[in-house]
Amino acid sequence: MRKDVLKAWKQAQETLQPSTVTRIGLRFINRIERESQEDRPANWLKATDYIPPGVLTSEPGFLSRVEARLDSQNRIIVTLGFQSEGAHGAVVLDIDRIVETEFPPDVEALGDAMDRLHEDVWYAFNSAKGDKLERLLVGGQQ
Repeated sequence: MRKDVLKAWKQAQETLQPSTVTRIGLRFINRIERESQEDRPANWLKATDYIPPGVLTSEPGFLSRVEARLDSQNRIIVTLGFQSEGAHGAVVLDIDRIVETEFPPDVEALGDAMDRLHEDVWYAFNSAKGDKLERLLVGGQQ
């Protein structure tokens, strides 16, 4: 994905010719199909700094959004919600990591920023995934 984004940025940069970039975000959205009406988020995920324990035992219709300022330039937004589409609906985990500071518009600077954002998103996801989700991701079986 990094290669594709930076290639697209290079093309956009030629057309737009920006003098600076002031905000970069990386978003990860994972949809987890529920297996039954009794399936709860806690079957797939665990509580973290950004996912409160109460929402994990909730019935369908849940929504949790935590927006944290990591410092004056960095924030993370983690949303955990129920989506009704599908046989039993789904658990949706949305992690949005944003940095707001001035960057030179060159590919190298943006690539470095994207790498840092990706590390943070990956950490937030790894911290949240439970054993059942890990088994699904590794072997395709729950």
